[in-house]
Amino acid sequence: MTPILIPTLRGALIKSWPEHEQGGFANYISLSDMLTQDFKTDVHFAQYSCPQMTRRLCKEALKSPHIEVLGGSIVMPIIVFDVDGPGHKATNDWRAAERVKVVSLFESRPGGYMYETRHGYRLVYTLPGPMQLGSIEDADRWTVFYFLNVAYLRRVFDIKADALGDWTRLFRAPHATRDE
Repeated sequence: MTPILIPTLRGALIKSWPEHEQGGFANYISLSDMLTQDFKTDVHFAQYSCPQMTRRLCKEALKSPHIEVLGGSIVMPIIVFDVDGPGHKATNDWRAAERVKVVSLFESRPGGYMYETRHGYRLVYTLPGPMQLGSIEDADRWTVFYFLNVAYLRRVFDIKADALGDWTRLFRAPHATRDE
């Protein structure tokens, strides 16, 4: 099985292509390494995979002529949900209650990965089949797909994930060092 390659970036403020001619380097590593590796820096990752471009991507990458440079599409192999405690405060009681919900989710929908963050936690799932983004319309479909999944998590499991439908969104890696 071919590993899922995910871009990792040192920090969240890396300038993106094609909006900026110059910017930081995106290092592609396997999803499993990104979820388990200890990083000595502040590392973020994205939900997309486009290893032929070793830069952070922005929405304009889906427009011509840029999408052609990327081979015609950008692959979305995973979906990530950010869940924060009320008021961005994750109390011990809130965390305990959320863990019960996540166990129920994983029993119903196996294959997910959960890691805790300062303000809550993240859920990571590989998609049954990667979604291809080749246009702005495809990005809009991704946003609808994402929002439908957020609504499903809330309705069925009472998990209140943030509605972050932007396919370019960065998430801090589970074992990144916030302060170097």
